[in-house]
Amino acid sequence: MALKTKTRKSWACRCGHRNEPGHRKCRGCGKQKPPKRVVAHKRKLATVGYQEWERTSFDIHGAAFEYGACGVCGRMPIGNRHDRDHDHETGNIRGLACTGQFGCNAMMPRRLTTSRAVRVASLLNRHREDALALAPYLPRDLTPERASQIAAYLERVDAYYDQRENSVP
Repeated sequence: MALKTKTRKSWACRCGHRNEPGHRKCRGCGKQKPPKRVVAHKRKLATVGYQEWERTSFDIHGAAFEYGACGVCGRMPIGNRHDRDHDHETGNIRGLACTGQFGCNAMMPRRLTTSRAVRVASLLNRHREDALALAPYLPRDLTPERASQIAAYLERVDAYYDQRENSVP
């Protein structure tokens, strides 16, 4: 069995010239290779340490769960750390959430708002089959209990940031 090697991609300069992977300057115009672009929320993840996420998660969800636990279901991490959950619109830290394909973080779509989470939870509690037909983007393993936990999690986050916003003079 042959090992697959990763092929390096060429890069394009603004002048339109395609350059080979090892070159740092454009062979066409001589300008430096531009730096890689980093998405704004990835910068946030890189600048704030995991301990700060744990502290903020405990500040938001602390009355319900112990330090370092998942903010949604309250489980402690097994082996690895929890995922760092944040709002993709505002960049605000929401807390820690279980990792993995079926973890709490995977059950929350990227643009999920508190009002949507509450509606999904109430719909799942009343009519599970209808909810999956109406909202095909919902994870198949989303149970009514987990949906209610996610809605409560997002309500705690909103209450925390509303309180902080109102307490600042």
